Amino acid sequence: MKRIALLGPMVVAAAAVAAVLLWQQEAGKSPQPRVLSCADGCCSLPAAEKDVKPVQIPDGSGLPCLVEFEITGSKAAAAMAAVLRQLETNRKGKLSVLRVDPDKHHAAAAKWRLRTTPTQLLLSPKGEELWRHEGIIGAAELGKQVSGAMP
Repeated sequence: MKRIALLGPMVVAAAAVAAVLLWQQEAGKSPQPRVLSCADGCCSLPAAEKDVKPVQIPDGSGLPCLVEFEITGSKAAAAMAAVLRQLETNRKGKLSVLRVDPDKHHAAAAKWRLRTTPTQLLLSPKGEELWRHEGIIGAAELGKQVSGAMP
């Protein structure tokens, strides 16, 4: 009987959280990071995803590589697009920038222990993780973090 009594408040709390998230989305607030459920590779890939060409991380350019894991078409991806373009322009020839959709590249998401999107990883040319950030980040802060983490 106690279990049933606890169920009511849990349902109310879940509904309240859903309502707040919906309100934030409609009010134009920053999108919440999307939590992935299959980052550990537990799910089998749908047939359409088996045909996707694997992504090479780092990209083999011999440069440090900033990888942005993002869901294509999401509000967070749109928010980060200008930030990544600016960084890529400012560091041309010194840094490569990759954008990877974990919905299409499950193996990469699992390998890099992706928990949420967007996630930015700064990798050495050898593929060593130098820095990680989860969520949306501004251009100035991203530039500062990349400068501080690069050898």
